[in-house]
Amino acid sequence: MKSQLQKIGVTVNLPQPVDQPTIISQAIGGQVDSFGWRNYPGLVGDSMYVWFYGTTQPNSQGGANPVNFNHINDPQLNQDLDQGRAQPDPAQRKTLYEDYNKRLTSQFSPFWGWYTPWFIVTKPNIQGVVGPNLPDASGKTGSDPPADVLAGYHQLLGIWKG
Repeated sequence: MKSQLQKIGVTVNLPQPVDQPTIISQAIGGQVDSFGWRNYPGLVGDSMYVWFYGTTQPNSQGGANPVNFNHINDPQLNQDLDQGRAQPDPAQRKTLYEDYNKRLTSQFSPFWGWYTPWFIVTKPNIQGVVGPNLPDASGKTGSDPPADVLAGYHQLLGIWKG
């Protein structure tokens, strides 16, 4: 990664290695300019809320997000995230999150160093691998399936042998 960034003019100074709790504390405390992180679950816009919602003003739950490592606090991004989270219509929600992504990439420069494909190996007689459908507005099982994989882990809720 260091040699690749040097090719585009980015200087990388690597600190002495420390344990993982120290790295996490440094990241949350804003004591580093950059670090490798693999926890952006993606797939649905609302899963990015905690990572990119504004840091200097309270979010809809009343607090700032300590894992907004870039310290992004853009009113338009916050509005898009709030509206996307509250929008029940999938088509309108998709448009709001597309607007959010366009704004995010026009204002900030995250450097995505790699992509890790996640997959689940199973057999034909194993059913419900991604779990039951998400609840609808009434709390009953709806028609929207869950995300295939979230942040590199897989829940076993709903799995059964047929």
